[in-house]
Amino acid sequence: MEPFFDFVPVDVKEEPVDNQVSSFTTQQPPSLVDSVSDHSEDVLSQCDETAVKKEKEEEEEEDVCVKDEPIEDLDPATNCTFVPTLKPKLRNIRAKKFGTGGVLSPPLVLAVLVPPMAVQREPPPLGSMDPGLGLLDVSEVGPALKYDFADDGFKNIVVQNDANTVQLRTNAATEERAMQWLQVYMKRFRTALNRVLKRHVGKKLLFCCYYRCQHGIKKSQGKKKTYTGCSFRLAIKIKVITKYNMRHDKYVQEYPCIVIIHGEHNHSTDSASAYGQLKVLRETKEDFMMYFDAGMTIPQAKRFHEEKMLLNNSEMADSSTNPSSRAVSYLRQLWLAKNEGRLGGPPDMFSVIKRYADDHPASRIAWDTQASVVVLVTEFMLRVHKEITEAGDIVFVDTSSHVDQPGSALTALLCASPAGAVPLGLVFSSSHDEVAFTKGFGLLRDVLGEAAFHGKSHPDCFITDSCQEEKKALRAVWPHAKQYLCVFNLLRQLWRWFSTTRCVKKKDRPRMMRVAQGLVCARTDSEFMEVWEGYLSGAHAQKYQAYTRYLSKMVEQKQSWSLHERNGNLLHNANNFESTMCIIKDIVLNRCKGIPCYLLMYMNEVFDSYMQGRLLDVAQLGRTLDQALPRSPSDAFSIQRDGERYLVSSTAHDGVAYAVDPNIGFCECKQGRTGNVCRHQVVCAERGLKLSEAFVDSPECCRWLTTIAVGEKAAKRQKTH
Repeated sequence: MEPFFDFVPVDVKEEPVDNQVSSFTTQQPPSLVDSVSDHSEDVLSQCDETAVKKEKEEEEEEDVCVKDEPIEDLDPATNCTFVPTLKPKLRNIRAKKFGTGGVLSPPLVLAVLVPPMAVQREPPPLGSMDPGLGLLDVSEVGPALKYDFADDGFKNIVVQNDANTVQLRTNAATEERAMQWLQVYMKRFRTALNRVLKRHVGKKLLFCCYYRCQHGIKKSQGKKKTYTGCSFRLAIKIKVITKYNMRHDKYVQEYPCIVIIHGEHNHSTDSASAYGQLKVLRETKEDFMMYFDAGMTIPQAKRFHEEKMLLNNSEMADSSTNPSSRAVSYLRQLWLAKNEGRLGGPPDMFSVIKRYADDHPASRIAWDTQASVVVLVTEFMLRVHKEITEAGDIVFVDTSSHVDQPGSALTALLCASPAGAVPLGLVFSSSHDEVAFTKGFGLLRDVLGEAAFHGKSHPDCFITDSCQEEKKALRAVWPHAKQYLCVFNLLRQLWRWFSTTRCVKKKDRPRMMRVAQGLVCARTDSEFMEVWEGYLSGAHAQKYQAYTRYLSKMVEQKQSWSLHERNGNLLHNANNFESTMCIIKDIVLNRCKGIPCYLLMYMNEVFDSYMQGRLLDVAQLGRTLDQALPRSPSDAFSIQRDGERYLVSSTAHDGVAYAVDPNIGFCECKQGRTGNVCRHQVVCAERGLKLSEAFVDSPECCRWLTTIAVGEKAAKRQKTH
């Protein structure tokens, strides 16, 4: 097998130079050849002492003229210069002075290592869709796949890869991009690097910096217990793109950055103690600065960051992404030193919201300063509007009060899905008045645009509680949508009335509650009147006159809550929706009050990720809805087609059949009339009949749910059960 490098001995002789003086005092004439000489390994071996005492001093050097020398890297271990050309011819040399006597170094014999692959292989195109994603063939370079940073926006190629040294070329063309590449490297390989020397650059190099493992900094020897004498070093250089370099270095235009990795770690990099010693990454620092800008305290910022990491299944022991309380306190001190002029009071709320909206352009955030209203619609919510048909049928609207320190209200718009209720939009308002609700719903309508409610611009109906200000605002913004009262809230409000007024004795409260439940669940108008007249003719109607008056007011509004008035075709079981509101209060906010900006960040990042995870649980972990349903053998049912509906026989009553409507997912049985999934719908789905997506468990439906949860691009990388 042909060796990776060709060793070509080259004799290097020094030419005497008359009146040779330091380059700091005499300006040399410009060289006819634009060349670069880099002694990276020699500098790395001495950079610790140089960086501490003489970081601004440079080594005195004479002029150099090297023909055909696009890249040159000196390895002190092998005394070899790595040059990606086959047999370069040297015309002149670079002489180095030692000490102050100006004595020239003796003649050297260098072995030029020429990697054949770097010459014979062309770099992959920038838009390449090869499996390597910007890397050379893995079979040729071995472990080069681990340097694939394509997901982070960097394309790397491996020029040299041996037991002790790895040389990469990447497309980072500026110092900022080089620092981003370094952050990606440290995060990927779980290592912390300290800068030990930053060289002055000129016309040849745009950027040049040297790093060493934090456990190998010599000034820490004897002072820190973590010092191990690690010899791991890394050098980053960015070459200036000139005509000469473009002519003699085929990689310089697309890959101007050179990265040289030398040595190996002499300590563990994948243990718990090693994770706890990592330095905080730049992106983590920026996240905490954003938290402090929003007005969070140290405990609030740390808790918010940890909850985000838990939802993303991140490594909690990694101190580079999850800093300790001491590190967060230090970041807070840095933020205070930078924002010293803002210590007199809290930052302006809407200025922070505007800055946060600019940093998160994927989420649609709108606000009105006069009405103190903020609207949030994430990418996930937009996908729900477009993909789930139930978004245009029934929308549940509920408001939670006093969710932050000023007492703001959070109004959530929810719709049904296979994983329970999913959000359609969030409205933050300063009060419960009709003006604030109207302005908030109007902003939500403008933000959604044509994609609102599955392209209908308004849903078929809203299900709300008894808040009149909220109902009036919905009617003003979406006048064509019907409104119904939530049965759960209606009965809960009645039970609270029992506790507050104490007009009904405790032993009679269950019986009075069954009267209200009978009115709600009556199938026909005659059954409704039978229950109502039976109560009025009884002794309890005269005994509890206050309760009778309360029921009389309810009966006057029976069109908004009675089941038979809805013709059984609308969802009114709000258990899933109420549980989603409990998720916001108990899980996301943890029953704690924060500032308004803090609340917006929590809902945009934590709550949105939590709801996406619920859909992924159904799509990928096999947690389907019909597993929790009462099952019966499918052979016990007979199904007949009746126009657009299906007639499914009853197993409990002979001669009785229930109609299942596949368009709205409705069944005439008692359970199906409440909007729940009944066994008749499950049997239809098992027979292969086309029903609503909410009731079909198939690979196509699972992929559809995954696309809604994470988007089409990310769904291609996901696996469904």
